[in-house]
Amino acid sequence: MAFSPDGNYAYVVNHGGDSVSVIDTATNKVTDTIPVGTRPEGLAVSPDGHSAYVANKGADTVSVIDTATNKVTHTIPVFNGPLWVAVSPDGTVAYTTNLGAGSVSVIDIATT
Repeated sequence: MAFSPDGNYAYVVNHGGDSVSVIDTATNKVTDTIPVGTRPEGLAVSPDGHSAYVANKGADTVSVIDTATNKVTHTIPVFNGPLWVAVSPDGTVAYTTNLGAGSVSVIDIATT
């Protein structure tokens, strides 16, 4: 789970449902459910709040969600079994840990 920088929304991965739920923190209600890749595990929101990055363990991808539209705008292939994702404080790079490959993928956000 991750929160928007302003705290207005929580983004929760639904591992079994291959989706991300968006929760309005003022009402505690799900406002949207976004389909992503197979078996999502980790999720991070960019420091500016414009994007969310989802590590899809079963698909070996990272889904990029535009938080204004709640739509996946990009799907980025990474190495085997991404579990967690983090975005650098300056918002220029995302990192995934890849369980199956024993590696870390570095994603240049400017090119996605």
